[in-house]
Amino acid sequence: MSLSFDDIQNLWGFRICNSSSFGALAFTLCDMVASLEEEVEQIWGKPWTNLKWLYVAIRIISFGSQMISTGITLRLTREGTPTLRHCRAIAGFQGVSSVLLMMAVQTILILRVQALYFEKKNLKLLLRGLFAAEILIVLTIFAIAMPGIKFGIYCVITSFPATATGFFIIPVLFEFLLFVMTMAKFYRAVRDGWGQEDFISRFLRDGIWAFALPFTILTANTFCLALLDSAISSVAFSWAIAIPGFASCRLILNMDHLLRTQRVSLPRTSEQEVMDTVFLTNDIVTADLITYELREPGRTPTQMDL
Repeated sequence: MSLSFDDIQNLWGFRICNSSSFGALAFTLCDMVASLEEEVEQIWGKPWTNLKWLYVAIRIISFGSQMISTGITLRLTREGTPTLRHCRAIAGFQGVSSVLLMMAVQTILILRVQALYFEKKNLKLLLRGLFAAEILIVLTIFAIAMPGIKFGIYCVITSFPATATGFFIIPVLFEFLLFVMTMAKFYRAVRDGWGQEDFISRFLRDGIWAFALPFTILTANTFCLALLDSAISSVAFSWAIAIPGFASCRLILNMDHLLRTQRVSLPRTSEQEVMDTVFLTNDIVTADLITYELREPGRTPTQMDL
């Protein structure tokens, strides 16, 4: 049986997207193996907390969703062409997994921003409100866009509606806001003369790459959806699951590395105020334990609820 040009193009796109999916899965497996020693020490050896539950959930969702998607794809290649209903179910599963992981990394970034702006209670409420609105908007966009997604052979996505780009644009904008707020605080740190502190530089470095990696993959997905009206338009979609999962877990593990001393001492600022002093306990919740030394000397830090 001869194949049409569209069938050949869809098969070509399927192979490319499948290779990308296997690459994302291999990346996740390598990260899990490389982080195993740290994970045993910093996660499994510590009490159960909100961030520990979050870490476990991220690992399960990231690895599990990729394994399930890969298994379904391999099964489809053996059993023939699925129905439209099956294709939409697969796309919906991948989309929800991607949303959950994007929200996970943003949860950690929000905690870091709240730690830097600890005394601004209204800001905490604003960020949480924006976060909730973002989740609602992204899920709404995904639900609206789903009927317009076109599938080819083996459920390879061949075309996205224009509204689908909002699925990635909204998270990109919110993460950019968090990044700007973090950089503004560290600009003040450098201006006041303690930007060379090892703790500050490492905290800043984590903030930069934790923004840059998800930002890059979300932007790449946005361009693929908007510009590649073909069977390879979803070529980077698997990485929207792998990269946020990697960034989230690495941020949680790095919190313990950052704050192994009991207290980080910093010079006074021009406003006669010590910038947010971050404490470490034996718990993995670290960046949300803050005190202002001059205003509340000797204060015992308490855990901030997620």
